[in-house]
Amino acid sequence: VVRTVDALPDVARALDRAEVVAVDLETSSLDYRTGEVVGLGLATADGAWYVPVAHRAEDTGRLHPDQIPLTVIADQLG
Repeated sequence: VVRTVDALPDVARALDRAEVVAVDLETSSLDYRTGEVVGLGLATADGAWYVPVAHRAEDTGRLHPDQIPLTVIADQLG
């Protein structure tokens, strides 16, 4: 699990070296109209990573502190 922005460059290098990259979006619902992206799964032949982006506390609805915004991930991973 990638919990800090500082870890993203290592992930980016691994993805750059890979011949094939699998991408999986985890969502809060199967309904495309109401679900939001809560995590990004990435995998290569050499490793796999999960980047949480919008997991929320059930009692308050607030984002957990270790979430990385999709815009930051897109910027770091290209």
